[in-house]
Amino acid sequence: MIETEVSLGEFLRREREKRSISIEQVSSATKIGVKTLHFLEADRYVDLPSQPFIRGFVVSYCRFVGLDAQEVLARFDAYIVRRSVERPNRDSGHSGYAFDKKDGDQPNRAFLTIAIASFLGLGGIAFFILKPSLRHHRHSHIDKLREARPVILSEPLPSPALLEKPVEKPSEEIDVEKSSTAHTIDLLDSGVELKGNEIRHKLISKTLEDVWVRYQADDRPMRKFIVRKGKILVLRAREKVWLQVSHPDFLLVNYNNHTPEIMTHLGPILIHDTSTLTYFRASAEEVKSWIQSVIDKLATQPALPQVVDPAIEKSNQNLTPKN
Repeated sequence: MIETEVSLGEFLRREREKRSISIEQVSSATKIGVKTLHFLEADRYVDLPSQPFIRGFVVSYCRFVGLDAQEVLARFDAYIVRRSVERPNRDSGHSGYAFDKKDGDQPNRAFLTIAIASFLGLGGIAFFILKPSLRHHRHSHIDKLREARPVILSEPLPSPALLEKPVEKPSEEIDVEKSSTAHTIDLLDSGVELKGNEIRHKLISKTLEDVWVRYQADDRPMRKFIVRKGKILVLRAREKVWLQVSHPDFLLVNYNNHTPEIMTHLGPILIHDTSTLTYFRASAEEVKSWIQSVIDKLATQPALPQVVDPAIEKSNQNLTPKN
């Protein structure tokens, strides 16, 4: 059952966080701006459009995170109506919203009809006035062409084959680091903005089947989501990185351009169990301390699901970047 004592925005935010879905993922799937979603979750109705649009946002939001949209609207409809009164209108001096338009603002159709007819009439008059001048200019140009003397070429024209510009063969290798954009938004907290000698750990993993993954690069936020079969996840870090997967037998791992191996074959660098691996540049004592901190952190997290949940399948279709 839905908790009615909480606000609509608080309820949506809690349900999204329960499913470990970021607000950027909701924005990407629903085509609703991140700023608008923040306003919706914060119950800032003064910054939201009118009620029909708010209900549309709620329906798209609920469908994506796996909630019953009609049930949510039924529970919070009175709340939406009550809070929408906070929105300022243009009669009180507000400039209005991009979504809104008052009935009185519709253009006068009669005025437009008269303006178009006047434009067409003036255009016709101008054409008949200028038509003789255009005809004279055309005949004058033709006469000049007739009087022009022919030009005799002293040398024959080259063969058309000699004029063909050779087509350059495209390079078979592409430098992905150089071809990446200068300003990349790291929505996955995977270290994609690091470049060149900043990268000390580069972990490339390819899935052989659908799997859940959980990871952390340097001190960025910890992430968890589904990676589909055949997709590639690339993690970059300056100092440390760890990766946990629900099915290690389904993950092919390449660390710093070494030979790719199935995750369960990596042995010494696996920690916690065969589902987690870690890399860290420091002394032996520091490595031991950091690995223990990772184990302690994972102990506070729920185990990764062993079955991919179809309810949140759409949230991960476009998440995995390719290097």
